[in-house]
Formats: sequence, structure tokens, C-alpha cells
Amino acid sequence: MMNFLNIFYQFLALVLASFIFWHRLKEDYQGEPIFTLSVLILTAGYFGKRFWGIQAGVLGAALVLILYSNKAKLNPWLVADAAVLPILIIGLAYNLAGLLFEYALWRLVVVLILVFNLFLSLKLQKSYRSISWYKSGKVGFLACIACVAFFSPFLVLEFILKKALYWQLSLNLVLVLSSSVLLYKRSERKLREDFKKVTSIFKKNGKISISS
Repeated sequence: MMNFLNIFYQFLALVLASFIFWHRLKEDYQGEPIFTLSVLILTAGYFGKRFWGIQAGVLGAALVLILYSNKAKLNPWLVADAAVLPILIIGLAYNLAGLLFEYALWRLVVVLILVFNLFLSLKLQKSYRSISWYKSGKVGFLACIACVAFFSPFLVLEFILKKALYWQLSLNLVLVLSSSVLLYKRSERKLREDFKKVTSIFKKNGKISISS
């Protein structure tokens, strides 16, 4: 009975996530490529996570998203942003079900990180274009931020506890750094200009401290 409830609960989350994904993209694309892409993302993410861990699941889903988007002439950044909430919902449902039926501290940590990311994504999905730092307002912001916000806590915890395998720690670091670089590139900020602003702040603070 418990297994049936677990499967039913996750099935409802899958239906809800699929509906949100379709609803986010229905005005830009037809239903068939959205459905095909959602199946491919879920399949790649599931088998990647099952056999090699959550990092591989995310990388597999991202690779499928890019390849199919290019083939079907979809905007991969728009699709990636649309996939953030559905993926978080499915991940939360899966780990909540596991937590309810079999308690584990690591799963509780995952649930808390997912809840934080879910609220962060909901808050930013309509307001990120008004953030002064993100000058371009381009799509892709949510996907990059979600990746950084999700894997950074794992990176810190694994580094402190020293329980993760080397390749897992390395993959988390790669995901956080690459997402941060992509986010900066999508913002269309100029590295030279930002560097000058930072150095001018340090120079100004240095003068103040010397004169005082």
C-alpha cells in the first residue's frame, strides 16, 4: 500500500510538472515538440541520476535539452528557464516521498535545498529583468541561478564533511562555475568595466582609511 501511495504521489507531481512546462512554452511552440522534449529530459535525467548521481542527471537533461532544441529550432535558454520549476517540483516530490516513507538526514538536506530553490525561482521568474546587475534581461537567468543555488550548498557541505567522492566534488564545482560564467555572459556585462569599478572602490576605500 505504501509503495502504491509513493508511486501515485510522484505520478501527480510528474503530471503537475509536465503541465507547468507545457504552459510556460505553449505561446511560443506547438504541443508536440514540448511533449517530446519533456519526455527526453525526464528520461535522461532519471537514468543519469539513477546510475551516476544527481550531477549526471542534470548534465544528461541539459545535453538532451540542447541537442533537441537545436534540432527542433527551439530557443534552448527559453526551454531551460521553463524547465526549472518542473524539475524542482519533481525532485521535491521524489525526495519528500522518500523522506516520508524512510527518514534519512541527507534526504532532508536535499528537500530543504529544493524548497529554497523553488521559492527563489518563483520569486525571480517575473522580476529578474528588473535586476540592475542583469543588464540584458535575457532568458536563461533562471536556469543559471537555479544551478548555482542548488549545487553550491552541496559543494560546501561535501568540502566540509569530506564524504563525497572526488569526481562528485569536481562535478559540483564545474556545474557551479560554468553556470556562473554563463550567467555573467548572458548579462552582457563587460568584464573590463566591472574590473575598473571594483578596483576604483578598493582605491577609494584605501584613500579613506589612510586619511583617517
